[in-house]
Amino acid sequence: MKIDRMRLLGTLLFVLGVLAGLAFNAATVWADLEASMFDASLKADESIDRISCPLIITPGETGVVTVSVKNTADRLVTTAVRAHISEGFVSLMRQQDSRQTIQPGETVRLSYDVTAEDAAWNLFVLVRVFVFPALPMHSRSGSCGVLVANLPVLPGWMLAVLWLAISLVGMGGGIWLWVRQRTPLIGNAMRSFRAMLVLGVFILAGMVFNLLGAWLPAGLLLLATIVLVTAMLAYFLSIS
Repeated sequence: MKIDRMRLLGTLLFVLGVLAGLAFNAATVWADLEASMFDASLKADESIDRISCPLIITPGETGVVTVSVKNTADRLVTTAVRAHISEGFVSLMRQQDSRQTIQPGETVRLSYDVTAEDAAWNLFVLVRVFVFPALPMHSRSGSCGVLVANLPVLPGWMLAVLWLAISLVGMGGGIWLWVRQRTPLIGNAMRSFRAMLVLGVFILAGMVFNLLGAWLPAGLLLLATIVLVTAMLAYFLSIS
């Protein structure tokens, strides 16, 4: 009976970790996906060098969006930079303009403050930055989204760390407890263990991509993870 309880606890921990990881990856990918469609009328020739948004902010907190613009030309250029930030709705936005004089090879970093009041649908703050062309440099554009969580007792960065910790500890601890009670791993036990490892790696890789702001590969991994979860459920139901 003790072994069965430990195995059940391991399974529940793993499921909790998977659900937390899936929710984290889905929310952050969704935020950046919405941002990619925000103010899409501003067409650009290239992607901006780097744009970084906080993953999560909470009410009363001010997040900082940072943008890096590099002068790739061999001479001094002066260019205009325009930022559009959602203002409570997708169709409403505030505009911030600046002019930047950049030395050859130099990178300037700009920052924009955002708050939970800026969120569209009370869910996501959407940001798009457009760098106007300055010959010989082409126009550039970039976007990112910020998830708004209605948990004012914690700052956004702490909430993100806690969310990630729940997922990682849940998956890692769950696999450890499950394996401890299934040794030796043979037959269905080995196949289940391998599937759990692959699922954990997929979710972890998605988290890494989201932390790096690479929402497209994170989104593809999210879809692959959902397919894998569906296949695992079908497998376990077939052998139960």
